[in-house]
Amino acid sequence: PQFFKLLPDGDKAYLQTFTNKFPVKKDHTNVAVLPSGERVMLLGVPTKKEWTHRKAILAARRVVQVARKERVKHISVCLEDLTVLNGRMSRLELAEVIATQFVLANFEFVKYKTTPPEGWAFVEHVGVYTAQPPTGIAAALEKGVVIGEEINHARILSNTPSGDMTPMKLAHEAMETGKRLGVHVKV
Repeated sequence: PQFFKLLPDGDKAYLQTFTNKFPVKKDHTNVAVLPSGERVMLLGVPTKKEWTHRKAILAARRVVQVARKERVKHISVCLEDLTVLNGRMSRLELAEVIATQFVLANFEFVKYKTTPPEGWAFVEHVGVYTAQPPTGIAAALEKGVVIGEEINHARILSNTPSGDMTPMKLAHEAMETGKRLGVHVKV
């Protein structure tokens, strides 16, 4: 994988020993702390023959779910490490899917919850890098983020109790969203 090539030699040797001792099985995730102090997530995914759009969605969500569980605030993903397995999606489609799914997996409706003393376990930054020319990747990632954010906005509206989301407030939200998106809204 591309990610492995970027590691210092000590981390590479450690990771090779780790994966030999604890092989990553399909649909499992291993997290290791490397000698350099960096944490690495090893994601078990289906073979290229079994890889589908739906499995790409689930793998992308699992990255953020495990990061949140481990309280990791910043993650980096190499697009080629996922495209190696992908035989059916273009790099641009895959970039859009992972961006959307990262945003969706990082959502939790916390409006009525008390903030825990250690804070919320949200991923704050995701870096997606590519070893190949990034033509169109930024636009695909941005499109995926917008899709994810809009879905999450709808989730907030649907999860807000009716006492707080009255018909008038819902109409106001629809009009504000319309203004923001440049869409005419009539209530």
